[in-house]
Amino acid sequence: MRPLGRLLAAAGTAALLVTGCAAEPGPDGPVPELAAVYSSIEDALSAERYDEARRDLRRLVAATESARAAGDLDEARADRVLAAAARLLATLPDPDPRATPDGDAPVAP
Repeated sequence: MRPLGRLLAAAGTAALLVTGCAAEPGPDGPVPELAAVYSSIEDALSAERYDEARRDLRRLVAATESARAAGDLDEARADRVLAAAARLLATLPDPDPRATPDGDAPVAP
């Protein structure tokens, strides 16, 4: 792994752990979707798959908003997760211009 990948993986992991989204229970029980997305983000960052990490961070945002709306995640924790996701999204390298609109594999020239 290159230094940038290690740095982003460490920063992303730390930010998301501090927010409490790594499988901690919400007020009415666990929010397993957040833990699954968190793991996916960590894997993508570790492998320097930044387009995938960006897509997964957007999934994390959507899952957090849904969990908050359903009452599965309290307002303060949701705000921390959303803020950490926004900060991490801002640190990712620019998207690959050859990537498909959903951020998957590059499109052949």
